[in-house]
Amino acid sequence: MAQLASINSTPLVQADLLELSGKSLKFFGESSYLGMSAENKMNQLWSEVTADSNPGSFPSKLGLAGIFVEAMEPSFSTKGDAMEPGFFGSHRTKYIHSVAGHGKVSLNATAGHPFTGIFKGANLGIVRLSSAAKPEFGK
Repeated sequence: MAQLASINSTPLVQADLLELSGKSLKFFGESSYLGMSAENKMNQLWSEVTADSNPGSFPSKLGLAGIFVEAMEPSFSTKGDAMEPGFFGSHRTKYIHSVAGHGKVSLNATAGHPFTGIFKGANLGIVRLSSAAKPEFGK
């Protein structure tokens, strides 16, 4: 398979983008934010990602049932870099992949592929690596 890109990254940071500590979720969808340069947006986002290094938590089996009443469509249509409040209140609950490590990346794409967005190549991006369920150690 041909190489499509190479990725440069910083060390991963444990954080939860859903629990933003300084800015409101609304800020990341406002026209003042959307009009910023990519570098300014990255600085705002990274400041929020690194503000709290405590890991998130995995939902209980009972809590996981909430996934069936939360709309998935906003994941595709929301403008900006944070989701609007969910069905149950102040933020959308991340029912799967709720604990993750984050890192800054740049993507150096090769020519001759049909991909768009960050896959065309970008100097600024955030990668999020997570597990769908709580890992079971020692098995």
